[in-house]
Amino acid sequence: MRTLAVSTAVNEDLDFLANELCQEHLTYGDMFVGHPKTMVDVLCDARLTLVAVGASSVFQCVNLIRVLLIIFPLINKKINLLITSPSPINIFLIPFFAIYVRGGVTVAVHDVSPHYGGLKGWLYKLQNNVIFKYSSKIILYSNYSAGEAARLYPNAPADLVVKILRTPAEIVCYECDIPRRDEREFDFVWWGRAEDYKGVMDLPVIAMKYAEHNKNFLVISDLAKYPNIRARLDMLDNVKLISGRLPLVDLMRNLLTAKVNICPYVSATQSGVIPFCAALGLPSLVYDVGALREQVASLQCGEMVSDVSGANAFEFLASVNDSSFAEIKRNYFLDC
Repeated sequence: MRTLAVSTAVNEDLDFLANELCQEHLTYGDMFVGHPKTMVDVLCDARLTLVAVGASSVFQCVNLIRVLLIIFPLINKKINLLITSPSPINIFLIPFFAIYVRGGVTVAVHDVSPHYGGLKGWLYKLQNNVIFKYSSKIILYSNYSAGEAARLYPNAPADLVVKILRTPAEIVCYECDIPRRDEREFDFVWWGRAEDYKGVMDLPVIAMKYAEHNKNFLVISDLAKYPNIRARLDMLDNVKLISGRLPLVDLMRNLLTAKVNICPYVSATQSGVIPFCAALGLPSLVYDVGALREQVASLQCGEMVSDVSGANAFEFLASVNDSSFAEIKRNYFLDC
């Protein structure tokens, strides 16, 4: 039975995961519809490749129309569907496919319990309700997510499959040089998409505590939605703020100027930050939320703490050395 893969990924992390899923599930004669150009590279010439350019609107109507136009000729053909990334178009696409095409539906779910509020949070919850009602197989990225799925959707007919969350950093970092501890300018780093649930509101207080202990702090994020947080960080001499979304190589280069990554998350499903840092040999201090404990234990890449600016955090910082950087990187590639 042939497979149609659909991706609306528009960043390197989701693009990488979509690419990986396509390599695992697609074969000759299968089809692909999606945004990232790099995914096209994994599809053989013998496959039927259909590429739809992603739309910028929240409903991504252009993608939905193009996907539906591709699916219409497949009605009653029993084609399998592979959804590799979250998108509001899945609310319409998955039921249509399950009812009219009558093939198996496999979906990769990144957040079983979405952290967003407002319209975005409502759309993600609606999307998950549709996914767990109509899918025959659901790919999750942690055992924690599998437990949440079983709790929230006990009657879902889908088979739940747990897959290790990997990172695009591994593509280029396997042979990259790891700077020595004494070559690293910053003691701690916080990076990623700025969201309340990632502890962005706590960053100024954390930074001030680091200043009290003469520790330098690197923040890599676009804080446009948080002008007050940015202003408070800009006032501190021990903080360097790098704004915007960096190209992958530049992001890696900047992360390797720090000794310890921090994840002071208020809530989480699983974190893409943790394996990304592990692939670079960068240890993480994380709070015990979601699957973060599971990820740190699996990759052997850090510790759980109750305060990333407390005594345990400074003890951990003092303990990291060149050997621990190398060991964490080695553990990542052995695990994956």
